[in-house]
Amino acid sequence: DVCTHWLDQWFDEGLNEKDLADEEKDMIRLWNRYLSQLETNGDCHLSGLCIQFAKTRARDISAYNLRMAFARHLLQMAGAQVIDGNCVAHCLRLVDSIADGSGV
Repeated sequence: DVCTHWLDQWFDEGLNEKDLADEEKDMIRLWNRYLSQLETNGDCHLSGLCIQFAKTRARDISAYNLRMAFARHLLQMAGAQVIDGNCVAHCLRLVDSIADGSGV
């Protein structure tokens, strides 16, 4: 096993930007920790990773009021053309349905 704790610390130190809201920093931390646990995370996998993230972290996203930050994160990826609008909509529907108890 490879120790990646230094990577989490490095990511956290990079989030000291004053132009980021606390919710955005929290969302980035949640996303980075999720990605750091995976073996595969190339651009071609991002749609599936976003959907899986939405399924597994929906309650956290809701509990910590991160839905808007998650939406912005998804829209930035869509703007970079690594995911599409359907993925954005699907992820947000998943978060909403899981968070309110009507989904998975």
